[in-house]
Amino acid sequence: MADRPLYSHQSVQQSDATVVVDPERRGSPVNEQLFGKFAEHLGRNIDGGMCAQVLVNPTFGPWEFPADDRHPDGGIQPHYEADAIETAVREYCEEWDIPNPNVLFEAYQSGTAFGWFHVGDVRTTPDTSPEGDRAQRVVCDSEGGLAQRTYLPLHRTDSFELSVRLRAAEATTVTVGVYAPDDDPTTADPLAVETIQADREWTTETADLTVAASTVEAADDAAYTLAVTASAGPDLVLDRVTLYPSDHIAKADPEVVEHLREADLPLLRWPGGNFVSGYRWRDGIGPIDERQSRVNPAWGHVEPNLFGTAEFVDFCETVGCEPMICINAGDESPEEAADWVEYCNGSTDTEMGALRAEHGHPEPFDIEYWEIGNELFGQWQVGWTTPSGNADRYRQFREAMLASDPEITVQAVGNRNSPDNSWNDALLEQAGDEPSIITDHILAGGNVHTGTDADELFHGFMAYADQLGEKYRALCDRMADAGIESPRLAITELQLFAHFHENPELDSHSDGLTPETMPTRLTISEPLYLATIVHECIRIGEFVQMLTHSATVNHGGGLQKHRERVWPDPVHHGHVLLSDLADGTPLGVDVQCDTISTTSSFGDIRAVDDVPAIDAMAVEHDDELVVTLVNRRSDDSAVDLTVDMSSLDVTETATVSSLSGDEMYRENTYETPNRITPDTEHVGITDGQCEVKLSPYALVRVSVPLR
Repeated sequence: MADRPLYSHQSVQQSDATVVVDPERRGSPVNEQLFGKFAEHLGRNIDGGMCAQVLVNPTFGPWEFPADDRHPDGGIQPHYEADAIETAVREYCEEWDIPNPNVLFEAYQSGTAFGWFHVGDVRTTPDTSPEGDRAQRVVCDSEGGLAQRTYLPLHRTDSFELSVRLRAAEATTVTVGVYAPDDDPTTADPLAVETIQADREWTTETADLTVAASTVEAADDAAYTLAVTASAGPDLVLDRVTLYPSDHIAKADPEVVEHLREADLPLLRWPGGNFVSGYRWRDGIGPIDERQSRVNPAWGHVEPNLFGTAEFVDFCETVGCEPMICINAGDESPEEAADWVEYCNGSTDTEMGALRAEHGHPEPFDIEYWEIGNELFGQWQVGWTTPSGNADRYRQFREAMLASDPEITVQAVGNRNSPDNSWNDALLEQAGDEPSIITDHILAGGNVHTGTDADELFHGFMAYADQLGEKYRALCDRMADAGIESPRLAITELQLFAHFHENPELDSHSDGLTPETMPTRLTISEPLYLATIVHECIRIGEFVQMLTHSATVNHGGGLQKHRERVWPDPVHHGHVLLSDLADGTPLGVDVQCDTISTTSSFGDIRAVDDVPAIDAMAVEHDDELVVTLVNRRSDDSAVDLTVDMSSLDVTETATVSSLSGDEMYRENTYETPNRITPDTEHVGITDGQCEVKLSPYALVRVSVPLR
């Protein structure tokens, strides 16, 4: 590997490993936006993740289970066969520990919104809300209604905010109650209850509920039951039932907010991802009761639109980060994108700005960063296109959006892996110097199987940053040649992306690779992978403007939320450690260590020769030196490493924080949420040098005060 201004390497035995910090070599200040995150309406990333609302399908919306085959125009095609739907229901319930999948499947087949089931002698049919989307009709032939099993965050609160929108064919009394696990709502006493008077007019009723969970013998992480019931009589029509824990922060889960604040998150990209190519932004504005539910166009299931533009902006304000929006350049028009910009940033003198004010937000949101589309090169994407089609769309959308707000910063969809660079070259040839920021997604790894060598796979990932650096430097040159004065790159998705597939031609061996023994986004391997790429982005300099890692909750690596409990993946802890690099000035590092090599390729990850086994980055702040280190070798031996800082005026003690696992596949789980967390110790410094133990599969941060 060729030496670079901020990194040089000399191959030695690992026992003689050293990292020497050289303050004479300096780089561009580290942009804090390299430590952003990405959130998408996918599975339980937002609904059931970032959002505090606890019920599944609270809007009784349309729910489709996606088949493996994509629609020719991109997006999902749903399952229609009962057997396939039943299998999909079972898989969903197994993933999220939802009891009684048979009951949910039978209710779904009989016209009940997925997530809900019958209580008592009732019949259900689809109906229509005032806004024209799906509602739920319930015919009570005797006392009964609808219910669902749900998990409650009783470990932190027993208070909840209930909201119900409904009507009835004639005036009737409706009961909404929370019941102990396995209790029958038609016979048992509720742990919390609210009585609602419904009549022929649509009404929204709200109430505060206190769940008396301490009065029953049940674990606080058991599945309780929420039921909406009435006596025999008039039909009920339900449009939505929401249940928020009272400790929510602007409708967001307070534990999620706390963790993202801990990471000092600078930037959050939303709402997609594949989801955005098919998203109607107007569905997510205005009074929540009046928003339509739709099938998620990219991932199936339902999009209830409880979390729209204002909620996203509120979430970012709560966390303390800057919002970034990716717009639908798949099947929506430039004019709609321009209206979204005006809705967010326009004054109240504009049509869309006035609409925002009408919705309760008179002050502009002032969103600067706007990404024009997502992965439009892929046939999985709603409205996918060709290289020239992308260039044409970019120019149309850019012109329309800048007309709404000339101060915004727009980004063009890039693709570093297109044959002969045709995608990015078409953009530069047709749009000239307009695309000053091109995006990229690092989703590499390809398909693996039982016969894949785990060490080779791990080493391939650990060495990939060097290959990315080559491609990104070449892209910077091509953009400059196209006349772009200050070319920039935005990496807007990143995660480990190898996919395990059974290989029937190979015998199954006990020591073969399995989904449980490979490096994935949930494992200790993810923060190491992220660190190597962040390090390379810093070495490249100002060209890499931002990196939004995938993702926030229950998608990619970040946080997991299950049974209303939240815990960090290892990469969240890695994110916290790495964020100390932000705003520092990079210094040169001279690394002496062993090397790693591979003979296999994994997707677009090529085989590598003699890549340094230790990756290092050093930055100087006004009063502190921060050095981050990655052990890229796959084995069970720790490295005794000397960090030489003698060219700087350092104090006598370093704070060393180490994040590591004993295997590449170790992860935090519901049962063991703190298996992988940073260990911190204080280490003495002698003559400007300190000794650091670099454990297997480790990311280490060394922090030293400067005199």
